[in-house]
Amino acid sequence: MTFTITDVDTAPQCEQYDSVSGDYVLAKQDLIAIEFDVSAEAGSAPMSFGSPDWFRAKDPDGYVTDDLTIMAPSCDDTYPDFTDSKLMAGDKHRGWVMFQSKKIQPGDQLTIQWPYSTTTAVFTIPQ
Repeated sequence: MTFTITDVDTAPQCEQYDSVSGDYVLAKQDLIAIEFDVSAEAGSAPMSFGSPDWFRAKDPDGYVTDDLTIMAPSCDDTYPDFTDSKLMAGDKHRGWVMFQSKKIQPGDQLTIQWPYSTTTAVFTIPQ
């Protein structure tokens, strides 16, 4: 499998309920949204995956953080998350993953390891 970061939003805005106005409004979230393209190489066996929560982050000082991903349902329209899917050889899939900004920051290294796969990718979150 191949993993590529295609977009990063370090200040995503998601809908949230405003009790004063009684409406849903866009508000900045304490999140970092990262969009990934995932593809299965030609000739590979089918690979099942879902919303990825198989990430580790390492800050510039070498400290590691696990359990990073969160779901942000109010952001699904703007940042569609990964859906349960089965990639056949040659298939591609794109989706967003949300991380709490207190757990991961620009400049941190992000490691992705998919279950049932020996593929690992390491990215540095852009500043």
